[in-house]
Amino acid sequence: MLPLSRILSIGSSLGMAPTSLSSPSPRALPALMGAAAATAMAYGALLPALPWLIGRAGVPPTRVDAWTGWLMAAYSLAAVLTSPLWGWACGRIRPLFVMSWGLVGQMVALTVFWTATTLPSLWMGRMLLGGAGAAVVPAALSILAVAEVTEADRSTLFAHISRAALAGALLGPALGGWLTRGAQIRPALVAAFTILLVSLAWLLRSRAIPIAPSLAAKMFSPTLDRRHRMALLALSTLAALAMSVYELGLVTRGRTVLGLSPQGIGAMFTSCGVIMLLVQLWVFRRGRDPLMIFRWVSPSFVLTGIGLLALSVLQSERSLGVGVLLVASSAGVLQPSLTYWTSRGAGRAAGTALGWRAALTTTGQVIGSVIGGYAFAGTWLGWSALFLIVGALITAAFIANHLSGPCLAALSSRDR
Repeated sequence: MLPLSRILSIGSSLGMAPTSLSSPSPRALPALMGAAAATAMAYGALLPALPWLIGRAGVPPTRVDAWTGWLMAAYSLAAVLTSPLWGWACGRIRPLFVMSWGLVGQMVALTVFWTATTLPSLWMGRMLLGGAGAAVVPAALSILAVAEVTEADRSTLFAHISRAALAGALLGPALGGWLTRGAQIRPALVAAFTILLVSLAWLLRSRAIPIAPSLAAKMFSPTLDRRHRMALLALSTLAALAMSVYELGLVTRGRTVLGLSPQGIGAMFTSCGVIMLLVQLWVFRRGRDPLMIFRWVSPSFVLTGIGLLALSVLQSERSLGVGVLLVASSAGVLQPSLTYWTSRGAGRAAGTALGWRAALTTTGQVIGSVIGGYAFAGTWLGWSALFLIVGALITAAFIANHLSGPCLAALSSRDR
């Protein structure tokens, strides 16, 4: 854990001059991490019960799977629509307020599920949960984007938020599955509501030292031109798309080729998450140069492409495990590093850039889910889609390698 005496006050906002110093507190960064983890847990806690909730709403058994997909898409759609707005808000009001609204909004969404017995009410609950949840991580990253730390430490701080969200995503479904019995989800709702409430209280009580105005002037100077910022957003979108394709392929290939049970497939997903956490802990260590980490982005895209090809021809659990290792290790590098550089390159507009990044990566996940349904079908269309994605990943590797120069110039534009 990084020393937090230099971290910006949670109440300070992007683009606003800091006013006064407050006493340092070691609770600031953990509070941001807690909010990110709570949001991911609130999302995941309801997932195990969705098919039963849909069945209770009167949907025929043959349509339950389709409606489960639609309700999951409702969360993503709401996040796509609201993420740019939350990012824009982070640049104009205190990010603490944005995070607070996001946590309160999720609690409101959970109360909708308390009495939801129809498809419209379930749809509304998922939309509210996704729209409110989309506020939390961009706001947390906006706060850290102007923290008075070195760039190496800032990269590590961003990775802390990513790890917290990943840990929440792993724990949420486990918590929901343990507390839920069919469509009886109220114990899970109470648990998720309590976690969000505790996170909100923790967040509002946290304080740290604001950045100095002279340092803020340096931080808000332009660093990357528009063309390079758009390239970073495109790389983030492609990384999310490829990961989504792999996840769906892991389910379909694991079931049809290897005959894995739901528990076996779940264990593979858990292994994937654990590998990502371990890689991030090793890569994003305190003091490690963010430019050096960015140079690993290019080979990570290549390894993701190899992992996708390996999944398409797998014949054993060992080969599946190798593919999981390659793709999960790459994902542990790609998204945290690309998130850092998206914020770093945007300067004063970091909040807006992070909001757009969240919207685009969510869009990539949705598109990847659609493509993943065809990519591993063994048809001409499937092979074409797969090779198109792998080709895009190879192209992304070359683009990322080209961006190392502008990123080096950006780091050199101010003292570390």
